Amino acid sequence: MKKKTVLLISLIMFIVAEIIILYYFKDRNFANDNDINIDKNSTLVKELYDMVNPSNDAILLDELYKNKDLTSKYIVAMGINNYLKHNKIKKFNNNDINGGYINESDVRDNIKYVLGNISYNNTDVYIMRDNYCMFKYNNELSRYELVGGCDGSYTGYYRVIDSAYVNDNKLYIKEKLIYYTYDFNEVINKVSIYDNSDMANILDYREISSYDEINYLDNFIDKGSIYLYEFEKVDNNNNYIFKKITRLK
Repeated sequence: MKKKTVLLISLIMFIVAEIIILYYFKDRNFANDNDINIDKNSTLVKELYDMVNPSNDAILLDELYKNKDLTSKYIVAMGINNYLKHNKIKKFNNNDINGGYINESDVRDNIKYVLGNISYNNTDVYIMRDNYCMFKYNNELSRYELVGGCDGSYTGYYRVIDSAYVNDNKLYIKEKLIYYTYDFNEVINKVSIYDNSDMANILDYREISSYDEINYLDNFIDKGSIYLYEFEKVDNNNNYIFKKITRLK
């Protein structure tokens, strides 16, 4: 009987120790002794973050945060975004003011620059950044054509870079995120804030008089979700490709 009691106490102590260890390490985000913190405001961190975030519009960001793997829409958007950082869109003709296109081969080259070798399908995609809206894929001419007249979204992501570090040939960026919805009409304007786009946990609800009053989102960012971006160094010139994004919290 004494041996059984000792074994039972030992088992309980082991379980308690495991729980303590898991609790202590649950927010360490896979960090270890080889991690070296870097400036989250550095040019490299900002460039890599921008490289994989073609737009702040919720329509496109839904493709990133609501799917397990990168979708073709998001992959194409990253390729187009990287192209537009260094090039202008080609004009249909000399009199064309607002229209234009990007050759599929140029988008493909930029996708490879951002992601390495990856499978995807050519598809229409919303960019909603600067003066660009939607790019529609023309299969016959193998090019992405700029289309105007996009509508905005009544949802939004508020995100900040929390930290960054390197480990061997990998660079990591940790991001904090909250998700909000707004319903504006002539009677009442409703704003709800959630810790993630699954809207499982509401952080705040209030009624405001105008969209300009949504200036308090930073107050809730520490209660939101945490994501980790992973990049892999591919040469000695500080060039990285994006590998994956993981939700930590």
